[in-house]
Amino acid sequence: MPFTIEEFHDLVRLLEQHPEWSAELRRLVLSQELLTLPELVKGLAELQQRTEVRLEQLSARVTALAEAQQRTEGRLEELGARVTALAEAQQRTEARLEELGARVTALAEAQRRTEARLEELSARVTALAEAQQRTEARLGELSARVTALAEAQRRTEARLEELSARVTALAEAQQRTEERLEALGVMASKMRQDLDALVGIDLERRYRERAANYFQRFLRRIRVVDHEVLALRLDDAVDAGTITPDEKEEILLLDVVVQGQRDQQDAYLAVEVSSTIDTDDVQRAVSRAALLGKVTGRPVIPAVAGRQLHTIAADEAAKRSVVCFLDGRIVVAP
Repeated sequence: MPFTIEEFHDLVRLLEQHPEWSAELRRLVLSQELLTLPELVKGLAELQQRTEVRLEQLSARVTALAEAQQRTEGRLEELGARVTALAEAQQRTEARLEELGARVTALAEAQRRTEARLEELSARVTALAEAQQRTEARLGELSARVTALAEAQRRTEARLEELSARVTALAEAQQRTEERLEALGVMASKMRQDLDALVGIDLERRYRERAANYFQRFLRRIRVVDHEVLALRLDDAVDAGTITPDEKEEILLLDVVVQGQRDQQDAYLAVEVSSTIDTDDVQRAVSRAALLGKVTGRPVIPAVAGRQLHTIAADEAAKRSVVCFLDGRIVVAP
């Protein structure tokens, strides 16, 4: 049955719709050689490319070989020159060998002398070996002594640690003792102050009670001014503007104020009482007597009284006309 054009066109459409049929159709229509021809052509093309690449590589290697040949020829020329130089050096070497022969002969003679000295040295080494043995024996003794010393040192260190602990304990005890002594010193100082205060109070009492006896050389008709009476009079002076409140307080700090007559007129004695009289007591007596004089309008004699008198205070009292009493007796008088 003949194959028509329409059937051919139908076959083309079917192949377009089913591309997988094309490979099967080629297998049925074409021979095996024609089917493998495209792959062979592709392989030949790839082989041609690799061949061209290898040709390029071979060309480059040939060029490099030509350049290396040129360098080899240059080196051969250099080697020729060096061989010539080596021949000359060989001649010089032979000359030096003759010199070395003479030197070897000399060295042989020196060797003989060296062997002789070696025999001497061998004898000395033997002696040194014996000395070394003796040294090692002594070192053994010394090692034993060092071991004994190390043990003694350890015992000493143990005792030192014990002593250190005892010293530390003693230091702490000493510190506690010093703290207690300091506390006792503070207590003693306070007791001394309290005692001075009590002595001062007792002295004030004595000079108040025995004012007529102690101060009779300076005043007649002696009367001790009562503290409250003096305060009332000072208040009147403050109100009158004669003195200030601060000056009133300063006058009231006088320990004893005595009123009497001196040279047929009223006069006062301003007394500072202290167990030990110093320059501050003298200065206070002078300043407070001056303030009291502003209130009374009468002469006021500054005086200090106590049990002891510093030499400097005595000189200051004499200079400033201050009377000094020690246990009721006048020791400085203006």
